[in-house]
Amino acid sequence: MASVDKPGRVNVKVNGIDANHIGSSNNAQPTDACAWVGSSAANPPTDAGYFVTYSWGATPVLNNINFNNPDIDANSPTTVAHVSFNGANGFDVSACTADIRISAGNYACDNTSNNSSKQTCILNPNNELDTQESHLINANLGQMGDAYYYDYSYDTDRGEFQLGGHRDLTFAPFVSSTSPQSFSRLGDVVMTLSGNGFVSRSGDVSVVFKNGNQTFPCLILTVTYTEITCRMARIGSSLKLVDSPLHGFVTFGANKYPIQNNDFMTNSQFTPTITGFSPTEVSAAGATLTINGSKLEGLVAVIGDKDCTGMEVSGNGQSATCSLPNLTTGHHVVDFKADLGGVVKPSTRIQSNLGASSIYPSTGGLNGGSLITITGYGFDQDTVVEVYSYKGERLCEFCHVVDIPSPTELIFYSPRLEGSPQDATVVVKHEYIETDISPFEFLYSDNSARVSILQNFETLDTEKSTKANNMQNQGLNRKSPLLVKNDFRVYIT
Repeated sequence: MASVDKPGRVNVKVNGIDANHIGSSNNAQPTDACAWVGSSAANPPTDAGYFVTYSWGATPVLNNINFNNPDIDANSPTTVAHVSFNGANGFDVSACTADIRISAGNYACDNTSNNSSKQTCILNPNNELDTQESHLINANLGQMGDAYYYDYSYDTDRGEFQLGGHRDLTFAPFVSSTSPQSFSRLGDVVMTLSGNGFVSRSGDVSVVFKNGNQTFPCLILTVTYTEITCRMARIGSSLKLVDSPLHGFVTFGANKYPIQNNDFMTNSQFTPTITGFSPTEVSAAGATLTINGSKLEGLVAVIGDKDCTGMEVSGNGQSATCSLPNLTTGHHVVDFKADLGGVVKPSTRIQSNLGASSIYPSTGGLNGGSLITITGYGFDQDTVVEVYSYKGERLCEFCHVVDIPSPTELIFYSPRLEGSPQDATVVVKHEYIETDISPFEFLYSDNSARVSILQNFETLDTEKSTKANNMQNQGLNRKSPLLVKNDFRVYIT
């Protein structure tokens, strides 16, 4: 059937009323090589006004579309597309490359090269192309419009031709690089996957590694469109005893995509190993932990639930040092992690010993209630403070501990002492662990309360100061004000 131009009148309505045409369009067939690529019988409009003419002569035709993904068996979001126009209505692509726009759905394919019959481009996913949705491939020429594609197939079951559906393109998340590729036999390594297509509206991405029928999930830490970080599960099976290959997969729901361009291997030569550390026992703050071994790059040490801070690893990865945190009394397990994954280590425990070095103040009133601060090491809820009179009488067996701000500081109330001023003894020990800490001397003084008050409160004038002293000498009545400062009143009861 011969092709004939088909003019169509342009209708513009304003508030439901057809607009009048003022003038007429020129519907002559174009002559530019990038605007007229075929042939068609002219059929200019006979009426006045503006017309758009649809013509086979101005219809570019896609002869073939193929994609070049040498690294994976799928279309990546940055796939290379080859679009051929060398069939019907063929034209010189190299002369019209500025007019050619190829896209997948809403995403442009950036032109990179061409020859007389083919345009090559790289799809730009704009960090959002969803690999779990299909996208319609399209080619457009600026002076002609969308290209026609032989988008039909023959359904052998139904015995009929079908049109549509063959320009729908699906994609796969694409991993272009990974780090590390060789790592600890124990797994437990943070993996970084770089590529495209890791975010989808259909759900969250996941990563898994396999060896035969053994599966090791990788806990997702961070995800962007172009990068995944995840921590691979620890390998606890017999695989930890030998070097083992692993295969990686990126999944969205039931859709599983192999990481095709990277092989993974657990390797004894890439397994962080600790051969020893010191000290194994601490009794004072500020100790430095020294670790020896191999492949210690990125080492992190955690004692109990506290980090060993300021980690410094030697250039050859064979030693490291860090500052131990202040620890409570007892044994603490030391856990290690490193850049290359799980750490092979001997039994690693540190013993923290209870110690006390000083108390302040060392003097208090007979009525007790002084806040006494003990400095030392290893303080926790099982630290016991006892106070004895000079005769050996125990004034408190479990003195009231007000606060333990840190394992190096403990604050308690001094107990009341019946009797005259005298020296007492403060004993610090652990409720369950045997200790050998020298006791501290503590002086009970009958004027400690008066001294403390007079040091912290100024009398307003001589008359009130004299009155206060007379009241102390004569015996105070309940709720009698001793000193007054800035409307703050102190009562001796």
